[in-house]
Amino acid sequence: MPIDAGLDAFLCHTDFMIKKTLIGIALLIVTIIVGIAATYRYKQTQLIEGLVNEAQAIENRVTQRSVHRGEATPGTTAECLTPLLSNARVPDLKFLIVDKSKESAERISGVASMKAGLDSLQQTDIDQLTATLPWVTSLMNCTKMSSTANSLYINSFLTDDPRRTFQLSSLVAASRVSAWNIRVLSAEGKHEEALDACGDAFAFYRDLSLSNSLLNSMLAAAGTKRMSPSCVAAVNAAPMDVRERFARQLEVVQKSLPSNQLMMATERVGTGLFVGARYITAEQFTKLPQGLQDLSTVNSGALTFFFAPSFDEYLRTLESIADLPKAERLTATMEAKRKHKLPSIEIFESVSLSYDRYFDRLDQWKALLAVLQLGAQLKAPTEAPVTEWVKVTASSEGALHFEFTDPEMKDFAADFQKPPQG
Repeated sequence: MPIDAGLDAFLCHTDFMIKKTLIGIALLIVTIIVGIAATYRYKQTQLIEGLVNEAQAIENRVTQRSVHRGEATPGTTAECLTPLLSNARVPDLKFLIVDKSKESAERISGVASMKAGLDSLQQTDIDQLTATLPWVTSLMNCTKMSSTANSLYINSFLTDDPRRTFQLSSLVAASRVSAWNIRVLSAEGKHEEALDACGDAFAFYRDLSLSNSLLNSMLAAAGTKRMSPSCVAAVNAAPMDVRERFARQLEVVQKSLPSNQLMMATERVGTGLFVGARYITAEQFTKLPQGLQDLSTVNSGALTFFFAPSFDEYLRTLESIADLPKAERLTATMEAKRKHKLPSIEIFESVSLSYDRYFDRLDQWKALLAVLQLGAQLKAPTEAPVTEWVKVTASSEGALHFEFTDPEMKDFAADFQKPPQG
């Protein structure tokens, strides 16, 4: 065989072997990638299945808790609230919502926050508040039910329709009507009725939080904050025996508040099903509570890249640290983000830090109820111990004074220090 021909044959064979090897390597890489993808997809499927099961358990959960006053009525809060939430029963609340009726809403807000006297209201305001009060009172009376149920726990996410009670606009409306009523009762010398109305309102927001939804609990914290100035004024005006009775109601309410961890567990399930909506099968979809079905259809897939076992693990870590003291919790939150190697993009940075701020608000809410209870029992002149958030003192005249030790609580102080007006 000529040398050139042999060399050509060798080179041809070598080229063939290289191509064969490269093809083999490529096939191996594809096989590995397919295997990894299949494993990853399997984990996603298992994760979705677990979240669906957890959602069903949350939806069916019934929580027994003591009523804050009087005898318990058999049944659940959901059974009591459902007829009140029908469109036929919910009154028109536009006059209480700033972007719907600015002047009326601002006047009522000023009265509710103790920044304006009762005489600042116009007769039309009073007529509308009076017409709405029976519905709000009916809502508050649902706190007398023997247990709470979660059938509406996730619906807070869905609409901005003020005809939804478990939604911010309606909660603001309910709190402003209650605060106005408390001021009227207190001004008329009906101190026991005024503080009973305060206890009912705080119990209502407690029951809302017992849905264990983080968002509902944030709404409960906001509602409690809005109610507090009028209730502080009512405490200041009431005799000691009535104050002590109110303090006992608050003690019952506080004992049944959910932990931050329990609320974060519900948040983890709802968030996981939202970002993982693309992977929910038709069969699984039918098993979801109605609120989560609606929520899942909102996600068009833009957030799907968040849906991964590492994201669920991150939320589980937040769940486990939710009840730590503030400084420890923030450190643990940042460490969890680093550990789970989550995307460093602006939207996620915001979400990560928001959870810690949410936990702060929940801690402040619980601290606020605690000092209101403590303050109602103080005999002047005296001072309560400083807590992480706030201390409360009683003057020689028996009026409560709150001093907030945490900068993020300072905005409460201005409302509380306002003397009762009109």
